[in-house]
Amino acid sequence: MLDSTAVDQIVANVLRQLSATIAAAPKGLVVSGERLVNEQRQSVAQPPITHPSPLVSHLSDRVITGDLLAEKAVGATQIVVPDKAILTPTAHDFLKASKAQLIRASAAGPKASPSPGAPGITSWKLITVTSSPAVSRLTSELGTSWSREILGCPDDAATLAISAICRGESAGVVILAKQHFRAACRANRHDKVRAVPVSNPADVQSSREQLRLNCIAIDPTGRSYFELKNTISSFTGAK
Repeated sequence: MLDSTAVDQIVANVLRQLSATIAAAPKGLVVSGERLVNEQRQSVAQPPITHPSPLVSHLSDRVITGDLLAEKAVGATQIVVPDKAILTPTAHDFLKASKAQLIRASAAGPKASPSPGAPGITSWKLITVTSSPAVSRLTSELGTSWSREILGCPDDAATLAISAICRGESAGVVILAKQHFRAACRANRHDKVRAVPVSNPADVQSSREQLRLNCIAIDPTGRSYFELKNTISSFTGAK
């Protein structure tokens, strides 16, 4: 049996041989080995960051209310609705509180609502306070560049018009209300809004020559579908 002195001598010899082997190894090999170990340590210490997929809620209703969203879209980060769906004020309140993104789906595919201040906006907003058969027909035939809202009074319509224009959500707003002078007057309380009560295309043209018109208010009472369409087309430049 080896005594303790002999064991110590053997261990010392082994350590000298290991030191010589490491010293003789190519420097790049040693560095690469250390780098590999460090990278492995970092990969274990810092797991890859993953982003959760958005929770999407699809609705097929033509009128979107706050109660409907509360029933079917709680927790959703994206809410897809028909392109011509009408959003009520309570629906807007829900979207603002939940911070969910509204996406309008058309035959050409989903289209996200424009972000506030986005450049090149060509969308328009129709706010209906006073309805009629002509208004209903007009609303149903508007193209995909229009968003449609139904409100109960001209004051609320003016408030929504101000919001849409100031936040960059719409290029222009059309308010259909019997009290169209009141709606235009209240909308003009904001310095970014240029609203005028109009009755026909000539009114729109003369107003446009004097100011940068971005909102018109029309009393649809007794007006035909073609009268309303021509007046609105003169405002948007559509043919």
